[in-house]
Amino acid sequence: IPTKDWSKDSLEQHMAEVRQLVVDAHLKMMPNVLLAGWDVAITPGGLYLLEANLSCNFFRASLDRQQYYAFVGEAIGWLERKTP
Repeated sequence: IPTKDWSKDSLEQHMAEVRQLVVDAHLKMMPNVLLAGWDVAITPGGLYLLEANLSCNFFRASLDRQQYYAFVGEAIGWLERKTP
């Protein structure tokens, strides 16, 4: 939870760094995992990966199911083509 020292603007400034951190971590640690949610701490000392969440909480989400199913279908096809 951001402290009162963090503004929305300062958090938005870090989003590109956060995105690069989680993309790099995902590619190194779980390249064949389709989807993971990453928890990242933004601190005065830098960015820290806290954990990866490998199960989605769809019961709390609103999503376009057709778009999601299309994404999953494409991802599974990619994995099948990649697997010898």
